[in-house]
Amino acid sequence: MRGALPLAALAALAGVPALAQQEAPPRPPERPPGLSHIEMDPPIPMTRPVFPDDPEGLEEIESPALDARTETTPGPPPRPAPDEPEAVLPDEERAPLEVTQAEREAHRACLADLDRLDVAYEAREAIDGEGDCGAAFPLRVTAIGDVALEPAITVRCPVARALAGWLDESVIPAADAHLDAEIATVFTAGAYVCRGRNRQEGARLSEHAFANAVDITGVDFVARTAVPVEPRDGRETPEARFQREIRAEACAHFRTVLGPGSDAYHDDHLHFDQRERTNDYRLCE
Repeated sequence: MRGALPLAALAALAGVPALAQQEAPPRPPERPPGLSHIEMDPPIPMTRPVFPDDPEGLEEIESPALDARTETTPGPPPRPAPDEPEAVLPDEERAPLEVTQAEREAHRACLADLDRLDVAYEAREAIDGEGDCGAAFPLRVTAIGDVALEPAITVRCPVARALAGWLDESVIPAADAHLDAEIATVFTAGAYVCRGRNRQEGARLSEHAFANAVDITGVDFVARTAVPVEPRDGRETPEARFQREIRAEACAHFRTVLGPGSDAYHDDHLHFDQRERTNDYRLCE
């Protein structure tokens, strides 16, 4: 058998034009290098606040509301100083002669403290004064160690104990430091007396009405002139420094300390008392 005709010859015999050699189909464009997924619009980055020592130095986010609060909004107005501190308890009906067993035991413990502190005292009969005035366990105190009280005072034991601590820890060291002097006498001007505060009619009862206070008018010494309590603001004399120190340190022993500058009623003496107040508030002026 003769050999087969070529495909082109067969096509010519059949009247079919020869098929042209087809080109390869177009390839899709090459994907950019590193692209492995469909790209989307990136999220909008949040502004980063500035902190101290920010290395990039970005600006701080502005906040009109914060600016208004911190720069233009006034703070609360200052509170006026009250005539009486808020912590002072209101007057209550008191029965000074009615005492509990706990109060009796506290009094015995206080007397033991007076003995240890070398306080010269004698117990007095209970004072049943007019109205609410009075004291269940009054003491007459005449001296503390070698220091005389002139005149002697009638007070409750906690007042005598605080006075002894103040004298020993504050007054005697201050006299030595500022005056180079030895104390001989502490002058007093009042202890128990049934009256209102500052001797004003209609005023709340003073702590003097409960033998719970003492007034000091000055200090005398063995070999120098006495130092009276008086206004000494702005002075830098030894006497002024002495008075300033013993007054300031009295607040460690008493719950109330008043003196020159507190008001016109206390320009010539230091007033000390042991009035109990809320949260152990102390009034030192």
